Amino acid sequence: MDGSLLEFDYYEVRTKRAIIQNCRCVMLVTDHSKCVRNSMVNLGNINLIDYLFTDQRPSPSMMKLIEQYDVQLELC
Repeated sequence: MDGSLLEFDYYEVRTKRAIIQNCRCVMLVTDHSKCVRNSMVNLGNINLIDYLFTDQRPSPSMMKLIEQYDVQLELC
């Protein structure tokens, strides 16, 4: 709920960080269930994301972060 992007696998985080650092535009596609799960490894913060595609509107606290970091939200 603090805007952290979490992952279960340390090696995937290393790969994803490298990809993000070399991208002009970062898109995250996820469903609402990922917002309530806890993972071990921190990939970064939501400010790394340009577009968020999800199936349900995020919680009010998450919406505040999305707006603060100017992330474009698309509901699918």
